Amino acid sequence: MIICVSANPAIDKRLMIDELRVGEVNRTNSVTPFAGGKAAHVAMAAKALGEDVIWIGLLGGESGNEIARQLRDLGIGVVAIPTRSATRTNLEIIARDGKITEILEPGGAVESAELGKFRDVFSDIVGKTGEEAIVALSGSLPPGMPVDEYYALTSSAKKAGAKVIVDASGPALTAALAGRPDLIKPNRSEAESATGISIENPVDAIAAVRELKERGAGAVALTLGADGLMFCRDVEARSFVRPPKSRLSRRSAAATQQWRALPWR
Repeated sequence: MIICVSANPAIDKRLMIDELRVGEVNRTNSVTPFAGGKAAHVAMAAKALGEDVIWIGLLGGESGNEIARQLRDLGIGVVAIPTRSATRTNLEIIARDGKITEILEPGGAVESAELGKFRDVFSDIVGKTGEEAIVALSGSLPPGMPVDEYYALTSSAKKAGAKVIVDASGPALTAALAGRPDLIKPNRSEAESATGISIENPVDAIAAVRELKERGAGAVALTLGADGLMFCRDVEARSFVRPPKSRLSRRSAAATQQWRALPWR
């Protein structure tokens, strides 16, 4: 059982245009709304791979109803905590040349009663599923939610015997480390922000991963864009996966050679 938790879900509205002209009137060719937020994407992927999935999230207004409908249509179990504020809408503007511009709303403020219900529902579900569950805490936190919320949820889930994965950034990630999640999945900039280490080469990446593990992460999956992904459960036994080749600039191609030079295990 995969329990996907979304504190700050969204409708991702995809706008297709010929060209984005800043400061001018832009007309779209098509507009398509998708259930969004990292937790929704995790839920969709897990369901597609044949897992039983429960999605828990704060939802409000018609945008919230649309997210619940789309997820249920995919066979995902939805447990929605109603909110007074409408669920946010993010814009993904895709131009004909392939350039993507994203505009992300912060989300509505969570009221204390809504937060209390959210925590109660989460505790009840992980209490019933226990060791059978993997809890995925993904995405940003909305206004009004404490920055250490993922730490509290991680601690609660682990007490119930569940495994916990955290995919977050900034203070939410650094606070969650104290709860000792079983796995975290930062990208390069998130790892740099959490550790203060600039990741320019494999040695820097190893140092950042070691720091994250020392601060509480059981394992780290560090995504590095075109440079690949490093997975580390034991700092002395690392795995590295490179993405398929694509059209790279000379600068990025040269930088990639640094990562190829190290004999990964």
